[in-house]
Amino acid sequence: MRSFPRMSALAIGCLSLLPIAAQQIKPTLEIHTAAGQTTFHMGERIPITLTLTGPDNKKYAIDTASYDRSGRLTIDSFDATPKTGWADPLEQYFSPGFFDGGGLRGDKPLSSEPVTFTADLNEQIRFDQPGIYTITATSHRVGTLNGKDPFPREPFLSILSNPVEIHIIPATPEWQAEKLRSILAILAKPIQRSNSGRSDEERLAAVADLRFLNSPAAIEILAANLRDDSGYEINGAMWSAALGLSGVPDPLRDVALHAMSRQLDDPDFPVSSTFLRIMTNLEAGPNDRLKELQATQPARRETVWQLAFSGLAHKQGAARAATAETLLTEAQDDKTLGLNEQIAAIVASTFTALPIDRQIAQLQYNWDALRKQPMLPVLQALLHQTPPKTSSSFYSAADLHVIALQRWFDLDPDGAARELVAQLASPNPSFTADSIATLPGGSQPQFEAKWARELLESEDNGRQSLLGALLVRFGTGTATVQVESKLDSLVGQWACEPQAIALAYVVKFHSDNASSLVRRAMASTHDTACYQSLFSSISRYAYGPALNEAAIAALHNPDPRAAADAAEYLRFYGTESAKQPLLQRYREWNEMWAGKPDKVDPSTESGYPLSAFGQKLGEALIANQGWISDPALIAEVLRRCVGEQMCREVQQLASVAASPIPNVVLNAPRASRDTTSAPTLQSLSISLRRSSLNFPKRQSSTSSPPPLKTTTRSNWNTKPQLSSRNTE
Repeated sequence: MRSFPRMSALAIGCLSLLPIAAQQIKPTLEIHTAAGQTTFHMGERIPITLTLTGPDNKKYAIDTASYDRSGRLTIDSFDATPKTGWADPLEQYFSPGFFDGGGLRGDKPLSSEPVTFTADLNEQIRFDQPGIYTITATSHRVGTLNGKDPFPREPFLSILSNPVEIHIIPATPEWQAEKLRSILAILAKPIQRSNSGRSDEERLAAVADLRFLNSPAAIEILAANLRDDSGYEINGAMWSAALGLSGVPDPLRDVALHAMSRQLDDPDFPVSSTFLRIMTNLEAGPNDRLKELQATQPARRETVWQLAFSGLAHKQGAARAATAETLLTEAQDDKTLGLNEQIAAIVASTFTALPIDRQIAQLQYNWDALRKQPMLPVLQALLHQTPPKTSSSFYSAADLHVIALQRWFDLDPDGAARELVAQLASPNPSFTADSIATLPGGSQPQFEAKWARELLESEDNGRQSLLGALLVRFGTGTATVQVESKLDSLVGQWACEPQAIALAYVVKFHSDNASSLVRRAMASTHDTACYQSLFSSISRYAYGPALNEAAIAALHNPDPRAAADAAEYLRFYGTESAKQPLLQRYREWNEMWAGKPDKVDPSTESGYPLSAFGQKLGEALIANQGWISDPALIAEVLRRCVGEQMCREVQQLASVAASPIPNVVLNAPRASRDTTSAPTLQSLSISLRRSSLNFPKRQSSTSSPPPLKTTTRSNWNTKPQLSSRNTE
């Protein structure tokens, strides 16, 4: 009996000499605080590390997502005991239907080599009472592997970590003040960026410290930084401010509302949609669940909108322009819509002070309100102003010029036509190849020979794309011979974009050689990306019989991506002559893969999923714009699907196709939007389709608005009058 402990110790000692993979039979998770710190003030940031390891048997893979909480709400979860004294600070913010989020993910095999993630515990747990808490984490990152597939698949494991004990102590006003001083000292330094463009770690840590501090002074600074104009969004302060204000403790909600209300009256503070949304969220009761949040949201949103409208009278300069633009965009009910005309007048008068992306959004989505204002001088100015050399906007000046010209045509067709001709006559039109396809107006044959000559002489791919787009959009086909000569020498060797645009020109004007030129491009292996997306690239500018014939032939291309691209083109632009070839190719595909779902399903196939081509064929048969699929055809497509994902996707389309309510879907390339050379109804492939239309919603005023005035309010610096949060 006495020898048992020694034998056990010997056994344990021998076990410790075994390889890690032999000791470890399943993945494990460890949680630690940074530097082993165990005592923290309430509101102090708590950096943690999560470390995952596993056996070296190539059985598991791990999701390596490492961005903020949005987009991966359950990938790592945390718990604390006791169950009182703490809360999830963002539970309401991340309720379904109340947030946007996401990001890129990655995967890698899990092994005995540790994989470590860093995070701030405060994002998941806010400590509202001092005490000693035991923290555990549960990771849902690890899934099992199957065969050669490098991606984890369900079921994902729930891996519980070791417990960590931390001591939360009260945050004294003195500690909070000193912490805030150190944060502001760091944020006052010039922004330092690495070669990758990322802000320095010290600054990022200071922004996070400010977010979680939860002192009245810190909340005031967060409210002042909840703005999306240049300089604030870049350093990450706006996103941090939004989440920081959303996660304040319940006793500080009114403090946050006071701080935000002061910004509504600040003449230089631009009120954004994000600002209105965060304030609307704070208006909710602290214990409201999803049902209550959904029920009260319209009233809360209207209250906050009206308060921002009242503050508009105090705004000036760029802040006035941005706030008016936000109010026009966010007007949603009868009361707010009734003020549209007044707000639209302010937007029109301050339009050029808006950034490019907001100018484009207003011209695109709020034109019904803006067109009633004196917008013609504004549009003319937009086309002639010098764009900024640097801009953080997703859109370019060329995008703005195009939509400004479109709206100019709406107000003054003759003047806009003269401006278009002047732009096209310029050696450097203020448009890009991509944007030219959406320009209004008819053909301009007087420039065609010049553009074709320059196309032959130019060796710059960007310039070639621009000239080709001009020929497709405003040409008449008189330069077909010249363009064909360029294609004949370069097809299959040309850069993707200019080649696709040049092919679109010969396709649009029905060249006898168009089909053979497209097939030669498909046969080329010079640039795989070119022929794998050739039909979708060409059809952005034009389509026609030659492209239809080439796409039918490409259904047998040995590259499944290229064949799928051809099937996708035939779905939207093919004529009924493509129906039988598509069906025959679908039958051949089915005969090859029927009974082999394990080889077809994308969850088990590395590289391009074999089901993708079959799915494109099935979709082209069921949801084609050139014909209405009959029940027999739909039934055959469903019967021949292979693989879980493909069958699910095709079944969804089949359900839509079986709907008794037909809708008209128009599919035309962007180059065919002029009225003088518009395609016929037949070439537009108009058919009654059993699928929904998704046009942008535009807002319009339905009643005569009252005069612009300020809502009577109490002193916002002392007591904000907010609907559900007013305690008096």
